[in-house]
Amino acid sequence: MIEDFGFEGREILAELVDGDRVAIHSRVDVRYRPTGQVSSTEILDLFRIQDGKIVELIEFADTAQVKAMIS
Repeated sequence: MIEDFGFEGREILAELVDGDRVAIHSRVDVRYRPTGQVSSTEILDLFRIQDGKIVELIEFADTAQVKAMIS
């Protein structure tokens, strides 16, 4: 899936840091490379930091929008 989609023009809407956890709420333009279709969406990235390094990343996206782009 990562080969078929590209993020363009990320705008960070909010950041939250709590101990070793960081949440980033962003708006991005997503390009579906096989068709060139571009759509704007919001995503949420949850990071866990340990010894100054990212040790975990969970990303949430609008899966219904992704499905519509590939259909």
